[in-house]
Amino acid sequence: MNKQNKTEMILKGSIYKVLITLSIPIMINSLIQTLYNLVDGLYVSMISSVHFAATAFVWPVNFLFISLGIGLSIAGTSLLSQLIGGDKIKEAKEYSTN
Repeated sequence: MNKQNKTEMILKGSIYKVLITLSIPIMINSLIQTLYNLVDGLYVSMISSVHFAATAFVWPVNFLFISLGIGLSIAGTSLLSQLIGGDKIKEAKEYSTN
């Protein structure tokens, strides 16, 4: 599927098809991250319970940075969507390069 077809699908296509198409890679990514964390936890727990507790202690700090990244990503996507929806493609391209 080329770029023009993707743009047409998002702007004028079925909302259900667009949601499924966009959400499948996100679901796969989430599954891979969960499996990675599970295997990582099992491996570290074989070393000692102190090491496993240390990784659990660091998780809130790690999640803070993940949350900040997700928040900035959502904010940027929202601003780009508003520019594209307002037919301000040139401004959207300039914004996305920053």
